[in-house]
Amino acid sequence: MQKQFRLRKNKEYNYIYKKGISTACKLLIIIYVPNRTGKLKVGFSVSKKIGKSVTRNRIRRLLKEGMRSIIQSVNPGYNYIIIARNAIIDKSLTEITQSLIYVLKREKLLNM
Repeated sequence: MQKQFRLRKNKEYNYIYKKGISTACKLLIIIYVPNRTGKLKVGFSVSKKIGKSVTRNRIRRLLKEGMRSIIQSVNPGYNYIIIARNAIIDKSLTEITQSLIYVLKREKLLNM
């Protein structure tokens, strides 16, 4: 995922957690909030409850790749945090991407 689309600062994450709207499916949770810049920013969170560092990093890579493949269709003007749930551990990239598409379409945040 390109640097221009990443959330970096702790202050940004805290703001989204505090003011954001959340939606979920069995694999992941998405919290989003409108921003003033009109640009798309995405952050990823994988808890230590999910597994050891190898597992968490694998899941984070899969989430980033899934989001990268649909980023052109996602509505700009929002900041997103994607949080992994326990059920995501043994899922493939296509299943994760389908979950992302499902949740974003349900919230009308996807232009597909």
